[in-house]
Amino acid sequence: MNEKLFFNRQLGLLRHKRHLTQEQLAEKSGLSRNYIGLLEIGHRQPSLTTTLQIQRALGVKLKDLVGEGGESLRVSEEPVKYSPAKPLSAVHTSQYDRLVRRLARCSIGEIDMIVKVVRAILKGHRAPKTSPERRARKSQ
Repeated sequence: MNEKLFFNRQLGLLRHKRHLTQEQLAEKSGLSRNYIGLLEIGHRQPSLTTTLQIQRALGVKLKDLVGEGGESLRVSEEPVKYSPAKPLSAVHTSQYDRLVRRLARCSIGEIDMIVKVVRAILKGHRAPKTSPERRARKSQ
């Protein structure tokens, strides 16, 4: 089977298996019914974020939706938050691809835990909204 269409076919099968309409899945996932329909017929390919929204709404493992290796994900089109100004090096692209393949084997609970850990890490690395000098002037 064409790897790009694996996700689209699985989406329809899993939705029917769960006795959900496109409208119900759209509501549960926070996406539009039209977009769900376009995904199912292969006119759109989802980003990783969209795939995770759908995976959670269906209550399935990511690998059930995208395949064992996550081949159907648009990995290279997903924005990289930690380095938006620079293109990824070959090493980073390889690491990113391995991470996506590994995530495809995780359960919903494991993905939720990973998201919490990453958010906690990123929270500690955010730049302050105001400079120390500005904060000092405000406190005077």
